[in-house]
Amino acid sequence: MMKATIKASLFLTISTLLLFGFATNSAAQYTSYGENIVINGDFSAGGEGWSIEGGNGVVTYPDTLKFEVTAAGNAYDLQSFQTLNAEQIAALSEGGTWELSFDAMTPDDSKNFHVFLGQVGGDWARYWNTDGGNGTGDVQVDGEMKTYTLRTNIMQTWESMKLGFEVAGDDADLYIDNVMLRKAQDNIVINGDFALGDSLWNFTPAAANIEVVDGELAFTNIPGTGNTYDVQAMHVFNEESKDSIYAGPYQVKFDARTSEGTQEVHLFFGEIGGGWNRYFGESTDGRITVDTEMKTYVLETSIETTYPNMQLGFEVNYAPGDFYVDNIVLSRITDPVPDAPEVQWTTENGVVTITVTDNGASSYDVFFADSAFTATSQGTLVGTINPSEGFSVTHTTVAPHPDLVTNFDAYYGVVGRSELGSPSEMTTGVINTSMTVRENYIYELSLEAVEAVAGALDEGVVPEAAVLASFFPDTYMPFEITNENLKVEGSGGDNDADISAKFWVGVENFTGADLMVFYAEIMDDIVVPAANAADGGGGWNFDSWEGGIGAYSPENFVIGSDHENFESGEEPDYQLRAGFMDDAPPYIHAWDGGTGNFNQLVPNSATIGDSTQAGMYRLLTVMSTIEFSGLNPDAKDFEFPTGTEFTTIPFQLAINDNDGNGRDVQIAWSSKSTSQWWNTPSNWEIVAIVGADGAFTSTENFEQPVTFELKQNFPNPFNPTTTIQFSLGSVQDVTLEVYNMLGQKVATLIQDQKLSAGKHTQTFDASNLASGMYLYRISTPDFVQSRKMLLIK
Repeated sequence: MMKATIKASLFLTISTLLLFGFATNSAAQYTSYGENIVINGDFSAGGEGWSIEGGNGVVTYPDTLKFEVTAAGNAYDLQSFQTLNAEQIAALSEGGTWELSFDAMTPDDSKNFHVFLGQVGGDWARYWNTDGGNGTGDVQVDGEMKTYTLRTNIMQTWESMKLGFEVAGDDADLYIDNVMLRKAQDNIVINGDFALGDSLWNFTPAAANIEVVDGELAFTNIPGTGNTYDVQAMHVFNEESKDSIYAGPYQVKFDARTSEGTQEVHLFFGEIGGGWNRYFGESTDGRITVDTEMKTYVLETSIETTYPNMQLGFEVNYAPGDFYVDNIVLSRITDPVPDAPEVQWTTENGVVTITVTDNGASSYDVFFADSAFTATSQGTLVGTINPSEGFSVTHTTVAPHPDLVTNFDAYYGVVGRSELGSPSEMTTGVINTSMTVRENYIYELSLEAVEAVAGALDEGVVPEAAVLASFFPDTYMPFEITNENLKVEGSGGDNDADISAKFWVGVENFTGADLMVFYAEIMDDIVVPAANAADGGGGWNFDSWEGGIGAYSPENFVIGSDHENFESGEEPDYQLRAGFMDDAPPYIHAWDGGTGNFNQLVPNSATIGDSTQAGMYRLLTVMSTIEFSGLNPDAKDFEFPTGTEFTTIPFQLAINDNDGNGRDVQIAWSSKSTSQWWNTPSNWEIVAIVGADGAFTSTENFEQPVTFELKQNFPNPFNPTTTIQFSLGSVQDVTLEVYNMLGQKVATLIQDQKLSAGKHTQTFDASNLASGMYLYRISTPDFVQSRKMLLIK
């Protein structure tokens, strides 16, 4: 049957009925319907349940609703309506999206009338307004019987209500039939009720059986051995469906049961491939336990990022048994969007304060980048303003080393959010600010320390904590993970006594093995070692620590590593894991993300442990980094600084906690961490490795310099980009140029630009230059200086 378009006040679509009782709309969603609450909407019982009012014509009910209008006047001068009873009003009071549909035509050329649904008496409030035939509830029909549809989001009901048709605005007659008022559920999942059998679903049964039985998707004979994802059924979204998923709040609803006892399953909704990012965590809100009663389960999430390939379905191989699911609905939650916020930025001592003016939003998310951006996905979330706690938040850019502190332009974006997470338009701004200094770094150990650690490994005994700490400077601040850090998997870890950690991390330049030393003190009230497995496999699910390291210095420490996946060659990345193992020594495992061949216990390396102290365990790990290139010769080796030198690397730490029933939480150190940090180096922080004579503290005074200075570029040698830092003692007109060794100018980086007193940084890209030695020269009215740098391609 053909559909006509009618403008609705809050939501309106053009609907085409499908064979199995759901509809597709222009937003590429699929609509399922609740029960029709209109009594005698097809008029098969004549006028039962309907009333007539007005004298401008005659109303009859001969299996349809017929209006014969004798005189034009106000639309309400002739009407037929149904006074809603308490049960009908109670159904509407549940809220949500409701759809009114009806068939209509006129025996004349055209007819305009008003559809009324709302309050009786009082203000006569209604869901669709009237406006001289052009209101949201005003409908224009012609001589062909067609189906018309209006939608609204019900947010309020009244004690006395009615639904009806007011038709005396003109003198044309009107026929109406098949009136239905139903709750409408938009569904992005096609065939979520399995009315089309298993169409559009992909099954991976392994040893189980997966089929549609009696209108339900049935998983039977689930083995419960192997990976939890070995048995799964997934709906892969097509391009039109993916277009219906965008930033804002969404709801997944489904009915599920098992035939005996209980059954655990994971609702997977997210990315296919890549990092397998998902909106519901496998071990948190996405893990559901069902019993023998068919119940409705509802999960809500606020979506920030979508992916090129996406799916929704169930992974069920957690235990032997069966699982039945039906009526799977993915829909956007209707939610008013707040206005873009007004924002102010101020800075002092390298700390930026972001302040919003209250506009009624439930919260405000603050994003940061080192260049202008127009979408939240281009920035990093650095804070959330909760109005109950005030309207400001602070943020600082942390330099990994004092020599890298500089003034720079910091770009921010602020998005207001509704109570359900719908984002406003983003307000952006920029402020020139300094930085603070990270308190943690990796330290070059002395020969005495290396020999002491080697002796401890030979004896298999972890030295006293004070002995190990003495190998580091008195002012050294260990890397620390507490319950204030990000819980990227699970929701356990009630307090720091349950799970927290401190790490002392060092390197050495004496043995030729390029050793890294990790000493970890991990607070844990219940210590559960990994099951004995080759290469420490499965250790992530037990008490252990994990890490991420890269053998390169990122071009920009503010941005960090730009690796969204592991890389090798000149910029190799590695994931680490260390912990206890049943009936075997503690282990240190490394993985190169599949870029080479490294996925094993690290040769010529070892971990020893001590769990004799109640409520904690200690691990001392010595790892030979030179072994990585032994299996993958293309991978660059680590190069550790010495003396007063320093370098920077991507770095991450995390701790896993198992209290007896599998990992219940993973807490990560990096403030950029997500659940995919383990294969996403861009989630890691940038830290300094400093030589033995280069120790520092973050509390030192790093005020802006009062002298002029051109620093050595970093890194040097470089390929193809490097950073040039200089200091100005006063406001100056600055020119910064690059020359080859013949004295020919090859690049102008800054030309007569007025810059403020303080530290400044300029990036130089030599992609179009040949390898060789170059000079860079700064000149101001009060200062001229040159330095050499080496480009190696």
